[in-house]
Amino acid sequence: GKLKAVITQNIDGLHQKAGSREVLELHGSVLRNHCTRCGKAYGVERIVSSTGVPRCSCGGVIKPDVVLYEEPLDEDVMARALHYIRQADVLLIGAGGGGAVGTALGADGGAAVEEYVAAGGGYVGFAGGSYAAGVGYSDATKNLELINLLADQDPWSHGQGQLLVQAKVSNIISNGMRLDRKYIAYGINPAVLTPGESDDPNMGEVVNVVSYISNPTNNVPVGTDLSDVIDMTGTPAVACASYGEGRVTISGIQPHLAKQPVEMNFLLGQMVLYAAGYD
Repeated sequence: GKLKAVITQNIDGLHQKAGSREVLELHGSVLRNHCTRCGKAYGVERIVSSTGVPRCSCGGVIKPDVVLYEEPLDEDVMARALHYIRQADVLLIGAGGGGAVGTALGADGGAAVEEYVAAGGGYVGFAGGSYAAGVGYSDATKNLELINLLADQDPWSHGQGQLLVQAKVSNIISNGMRLDRKYIAYGINPAVLTPGESDDPNMGEVVNVVSYISNPTNNVPVGTDLSDVIDMTGTPAVACASYGEGRVTISGIQPHLAKQPVEMNFLLGQMVLYAAGYD
C-alpha cells in the first residue's frame, strides 16, 4: 500500500524529517512564524535567538504559525484533511490519548471518519486511536464511535511493562499466531475494553481476536494498592468489528513501540489488511 498523507496535531516538523511528504498540520508548526503587523515570515532560528518577545523589524510581534487556545483551525488544512480521509482505503489513527484524537479531529472531523467507515472505509486504531473508537469515552470523541466497546475511564492506573497475550480467534489479524501459545507483549497503560451498550445499527458484533492473559502491573505508581488496579485478563488486546460497510480494528498492544517483540509488530500490518477488507 501507499501512504498518501499524514494528518497530525504535532507542530514540530518531525513527520517531515522522517520523510513524510504530504503532512497536514492541524495545529500548525513552530517552524513557521510571521509578524502580526506586517506579515513578514520568519524561521524558527529567529525565535530561538530572540530574548524576550520576538519582534519584527517593523516593531510587530512575531507569532508562531500554531493554533493557540480558542483559535480556530485553518479551514484550508481541515478541508484537505477531510478530502484525504474520504479518499483513503484505510485510516491509521494513533495518539497519546483518545481525547487528543477527538479534539484534533473536532466534531466535523469525527463525523467524517464515521461516515467514511460506514461507506466502506477501514479504521485502524492504536494508542489513543483505540480509546477514541470506543463508545462513551469522552465528549471530544462522541462523534467518533465505531466499535461497541467501552474504554475504561481511568487508563493511567494500568501500569506498564511486559504482559502476556493469546490469540482467541483465527483470522487474518492473528495470522501467524498459534491459538495454543502465549505471546509476550509490551504495554503502556493499555486500554481496558469491556462490552458497550450502543444501539448504533452500524456497529457489528465485536470479535475478541487477541486477549490479555496477564496484567502489566510491574510499573504501577508507587503506593498503588494492586487490588485497585483494574484486572485486564480476558479483555481484548486486539478487537475487530464491522461498522456499516466498513471495518474497524483496534489494539491496546501499541505495535509501534520499539520494545514490542517482532510478533506484535507484525500485528499492525495484519490489522491494516483486515481493515482494508482482506480475509
